[in-house]
Amino acid sequence: MLILGYAVIAYTVFLLSSAWAVYFLAGGIDGPAVSSPWVALAVDGALLLAFAVQHSVMARAGVKQRLTRLIPAAAERSTYVLVAGLLLLAQFVFWQPVPAALWHVGAPWSVAIWVVYAAGWVLVVVSTYAVDHADFLGLKQAYTYLRRLPTSRRRSPGAACTRCAGTR
Repeated sequence: MLILGYAVIAYTVFLLSSAWAVYFLAGGIDGPAVSSPWVALAVDGALLLAFAVQHSVMARAGVKQRLTRLIPAAAERSTYVLVAGLLLLAQFVFWQPVPAALWHVGAPWSVAIWVVYAAGWVLVVVSTYAVDHADFLGLKQAYTYLRRLPTSRRRSPGAACTRCAGTR
């Protein structure tokens, strides 16, 4: 039950960070500058780097194996989702706007950009269901563990298909 509760917490953080991301990227990223441009760029760069490193490092098989020595395998994906969600939330909280507009687009192009923006978010949501939403976000692993159901031997969600990449 504890692992399922952990997975639900991770999923909730994912939902909150995703909803905030929609707002943040639609305009919350802008705001009054509170520091010099160089400080803002350094802070923002560090926040983006932390998220990118987490996504790359925690996706590696070796890291997953080491992690499952510390936590049950059924909680590994939820841990990935939780850390990613927390790092996204940290980006939104600690983001430093720069003191100048970097670009501005007027109509009619701004309408096209908003349509592409909305379509992109729809694609993100639909794609999680295309690969099994509950499995991709760690809920299925926790439920399977709780119910003591046999687990599949397939690769973890999000892993590249080696056959598609031309290697075996």
